[in-house]
Amino acid sequence: MIVVDSCGWIEFLADGPLADDYAPYFAIPDEIVTPSVVVYEVTKKIWREQGKEKAVLIVAQMQQTRIVP
Repeated sequence: MIVVDSCGWIEFLADGPLADDYAPYFAIPDEIVTPSVVVYEVTKKIWREQGKEKAVLIVAQMQQTRIVP
């Protein structure tokens, strides 16, 4: 089980300086546990900065992981 927080998701999705450090964890989405608050935080940020369409794509990617309350 791997828990990735909001910062990790945003860093990876934005291809930030630490994206390569997070990449191995995202290679196995079945093992990632994503708290629902992380889905909210990431969606809110992406929607605000990149628009609704990009946010919807990101949510679809996040839903490949195990979402927990």
